[in-house]
Amino acid sequence: AIEGPKQTEEKLNKEEKKAEEKAKKEEEKSREAKKKSEEKAREEDKKSQEKVKEEAKKTEEKVKKEGEKLREEAKKAEEQAREEDKKSQEKVKEEAKKTEEKVKKEGEKLREEAKKAEEQKDH
Repeated sequence: AIEGPKQTEEKLNKEEKKAEEKAKKEEEKSREAKKKSEEKAREEDKKSQEKVKEEAKKTEEKVKKEGEKLREEAKKAEEQAREEDKKSQEKVKEEAKKTEEKVKKEGEKLREEAKKAEEQKDH
């Protein structure tokens, strides 16, 4: 079966069309793959950003707790200092009172002695 030029051309056209179809399909596949790849990259990026946000949130919470702890400790220390100051002031007052008592007694003693000396002078 010898083919004529018309049949040969038809054959070539068919082959060409097939090749074009194949190329189109390949191009479409390539586009789909690229699309999927970009989609995946976006998803990964989103996940990554969410992870970063989550970490930042956790860190913020940690810092907040730490800050509260420190404030609490400072408050306690301040309270303790006030208590000690109060005790110290009370102690000072107590000492002053004792000294005052001593001075009073000492004064009375001296007055007594002066009175006695005065009485003896009169005798």
